[in-house]
Amino acid sequence: TYSPGEAATNGFGIAVIPPPLSVEVAGNTISFSGADNTNTAGITSEAGIGASELDLNVHDNTVSGLEDGGEFHQCEPTLEACSTGSFSTIRAVSNNLSNNVNGITFFGPIDDPVTPLVSPIEVHHNRFFGNTTGLSNETSSGGDTFNPILILAENNWWGCNAGPGDVDVDCDT
Repeated sequence: TYSPGEAATNGFGIAVIPPPLSVEVAGNTISFSGADNTNTAGITSEAGIGASELDLNVHDNTVSGLEDGGEFHQCEPTLEACSTGSFSTIRAVSNNLSNNVNGITFFGPIDDPVTPLVSPIEVHHNRFFGNTTGLSNETSSGGDTFNPILILAENNWWGCNAGPGDVDVDCDT
């Protein structure tokens, strides 16, 4: 529908929002064997470039020995210089994440009210073992740092058949 008000505002009679940038990270083996893995990440992504949305699909990778096996974040423009892009979807599926400080870390205002996720973050069918923390959720929802966003993390293996953090079973986690 043509809107004269919109044409006057942005100069376009018909404005089409560009589709999200689809990025696939698959089939990589990444490891760190140095003395100090501080500030290292195997696979990392900040939200989209410019005002673009990013549809991120990370699967079938093996990452070990880093501070963050996977690190996905939306920077906070009021705190740092960053792009205005956002995530539309984030999927981490069928990855092997071992001997990292954090298997996967999500942080920042990923589900911002201005640019919300199209679907929840999905973390499925991954193998987390030997990490200090398997999944770290340091996100904020709508700018509220006390309410991290929902991450669907189902059907993952957490280094122990009895489940993550089971202290009654002899598991090497």
